[in-house]
Amino acid sequence: MPPKLKRPVLAPGPVADFVYLLFDLWCLAGCPTHRDLAKQMKANDDLPASPSHETIRKALGRDAPTRWHDVEAITRMLAELAGKNPTGPGSSLVSSASLLEDVRHRWTRARFAPEAEAIPSQRVTDRRPALPDTSVPEPLARSERQPITRQARAVVLTDAGCSGQQFLTVSDFQVRLGNYGAEPILRIEARLFYPTADGKALHPRGPAQFGLGVLPVLPAGAPPKSLNWDLKGLSVSWPAGLEPHQLPALFRTEVEFTDVDGDRWLVALNEQARRVK
Repeated sequence: MPPKLKRPVLAPGPVADFVYLLFDLWCLAGCPTHRDLAKQMKANDDLPASPSHETIRKALGRDAPTRWHDVEAITRMLAELAGKNPTGPGSSLVSSASLLEDVRHRWTRARFAPEAEAIPSQRVTDRRPALPDTSVPEPLARSERQPITRQARAVVLTDAGCSGQQFLTVSDFQVRLGNYGAEPILRIEARLFYPTADGKALHPRGPAQFGLGVLPVLPAGAPPKSLNWDLKGLSVSWPAGLEPHQLPALFRTEVEFTDVDGDRWLVALNEQARRVK
């Protein structure tokens, strides 16, 4: 029996924005049943995950799944069924961004946005003093800030990608850094670890456009910052059989940053932030 075409009713906020976008994409894909969709994804080796029909039901009806790989797999599968390129510029249903980029942005907001932002009727008044308008804001008093674990978790790396000469060498790597919390992050240092010719070791290299690899500040709510590495001349091999969207798995990207409370954190692609000394 085909699923009922009934749009879920959710409170306004990041979760609803995420669910409604995936639901609309599901409609464009022909409204496949959750079980059929799960079977198709399990049979598709090009997808990063094979989520269960219950995870699919959750994503299309009530909440954002915990794992990004599950959401990416659902998005790519639905896009394929709908005849859309999920990474193509302007492929989003609601903006000029790519579909996958828009879904990732909404998933991040749904997962990590402050609870008071999720339902406007529960919003609380922020009585903290405004930060000074400088490139390096003064730290807030510890009693006046939002819980640091929430702010740190709201800093994420997304949309990793590579290009180069297929099955020969990789020429560049790029990723986007987003700060979806309520405070700016400071002294941002990015590192890329890439495979050597023997495929065993990883070595650090900083993004050229930042000189020493330090970005002074990324304000809260600012557009995600693109980090780019030029790998020409490093002989980073493109393994035979790998498609372009599979290449980022060969690398490890790390970003260290300082919060407004002076604590230092490290976040990696597909990982939550952790405190560093």
